[in-house]
Amino acid sequence: MQNFKDKVAVITGAGSGIGAGLVRRCIAEGMKVVLADINQQNLDQMAEELTSITTNDCMMFIKTDVSKKQDIQRLAEKTKKKFSQVDILFNHAGIPGPLGPIWKADYDEIEQVIKVNLLSMMYALKAFVPMMIEQNTPGYIVNTSSAAGLKLGFDMAGYTITKRSVVTLSETLSLDLEATKSKIKVSVFCPEMVATNFAKLIPKEKATDSESVKKLRQYFYDSFPAKGIPVKEAVDQVFEAIRNEKFYIFTHSKESYAQIKNITDNLLAGNNPIDLYK
Repeated sequence: MQNFKDKVAVITGAGSGIGAGLVRRCIAEGMKVVLADINQQNLDQMAEELTSITTNDCMMFIKTDVSKKQDIQRLAEKTKKKFSQVDILFNHAGIPGPLGPIWKADYDEIEQVIKVNLLSMMYALKAFVPMMIEQNTPGYIVNTSSAAGLKLGFDMAGYTITKRSVVTLSETLSLDLEATKSKIKVSVFCPEMVATNFAKLIPKEKATDSESVKKLRQYFYDSFPAKGIPVKEAVDQVFEAIRNEKFYIFTHSKESYAQIKNITDNLLAGNNPIDLYK
């Protein structure tokens, strides 16, 4: 996809961080945008910002809990009613989930991270892909995973499990669409650290947290805003990938490639998993 002008994009998690960055880039490209986010305040702030640079007929704001399939279905229905089409679907909404070993997580936390990070994408694909296929026009789907989805580490089981599943979901989706000779292309976005407030979504400290969990939480609090690359830089890489139909999108290619190679070499050698973040 080379030309974005007048195309329609749907973005989940659009109210802040990378999601908001995707919105701004879409508007700059002359696109029409549907912003979906669970936080109404974030949507209101985006609406205030965007009204100075685009018109109301080019955007729509829908409070959406992506963990609920009825909300996703409502998002698809409202999008079709207003714009009659969807050209790019950004499945971006996500949460960190609980820190620590999976057996110490609350059931509600486990279920929520699976619903938000993984099931929501399945709901969205079921709601939007038939519409996009029926259009019979070039389309694109970008599923946001994480560099953590292709690496190994401990104390983040919920996040890592779901983000690895998103990679597999995206790979399978791409093959399924190709097998049907669809005009829809797919990318999976695997960002490393980006300067957002994502760490603030980490569940609050518990009395049962180990020292390693406490250190990990503090590391995320300190590192995301200070050490992450700018949101615009990450978004630029996403749009470059769409233009070039590049499937895997890494914000830190050199570092990610080296770690993935180490993991693969370790696997092929028949070794047990090791934490390659160390």
